[in-house]
Amino acid sequence: MLEDTFVLKIRTHTATSLKPLYGFYENLAGVYRYKFGETQLEFLWDGQDHQKKYETEWSDAFDQWTTAFCSNEQFLKAILDLTVFLPENRQVHMAENRMNYIILQHFDVKIHKSHGIVDIKVA
Repeated sequence: MLEDTFVLKIRTHTATSLKPLYGFYENLAGVYRYKFGETQLEFLWDGQDHQKKYETEWSDAFDQWTTAFCSNEQFLKAILDLTVFLPENRQVHMAENRMNYIILQHFDVKIHKSHGIVDIKVA
């Protein structure tokens, strides 16, 4: 339990902006819509509103997925690079790319600029 400067910096960090994490959130939301978006048009026999159902399911999925991603060391390093160490980290795009790679591998999808999100074809 020795605290060096690295650990102290993490412990004493106060988030001032989560803006660097917006790309991660948007990509994860896009993957969710791609994988589970068709359920918004189903019949809801319990009288629940489609918007409320989507919000609940998306929130639950987001919580589960981010919890799972936090067991990945590379993901945690990317989060630290985008939050705690952001002023020192000049290569933010590399941390964003690492996070996106982890998302895409987890769901077996790719994001193409012209085709959007597509499944990875496994041979």
